Amino acid sequence: MTFAALSCSAFPMGNIDNPDDNSGAPKAKKPKGRLLMGPDGSWVRREYDDDDRTYFRRARGEETVATAQDLLRGLMSQSKTPLADGFLRLRLDVQWEQVVGARLAKVSRPQRYDRGVLLVRVAHPTWIQELRFIEAELRQKINAAIGANWCREIKFVT
Repeated sequence: MTFAALSCSAFPMGNIDNPDDNSGAPKAKKPKGRLLMGPDGSWVRREYDDDDRTYFRRARGEETVATAQDLLRGLMSQSKTPLADGFLRLRLDVQWEQVVGARLAKVSRPQRYDRGVLLVRVAHPTWIQELRFIEAELRQKINAAIGANWCREIKFVT
């Protein structure tokens, strides 16, 4: 008898998961997931790999997938990135007439935003002087429209 024949027949391979089990039969698989305590205090088995909040939303039957529009809106309005600042400036540009009024919207436009400073282009240098008198009021209106203390200073240019 050769060594290979001896090793295969005389020493059967046991269950790899449990070395003490030499029956050679495959071991039953554990249920997928892990146990969690549910909102009502009962134990539930988590079947898929989500964070806890998403798991319990699914269990209650709530929607767990957001639209791309909602995701982008959330990222752009809450983030402190230059991309989010550009998105907020674009939003201000679209709402400019409602924010400052029709009369001022005809002679001014937001042009650029950088770290709290909004650059507003005006039609004529005389408007710069007039807008400087109401700069604080404009800042309040702009921040109210954006929903945050986004604009700390306004610079007017022709």
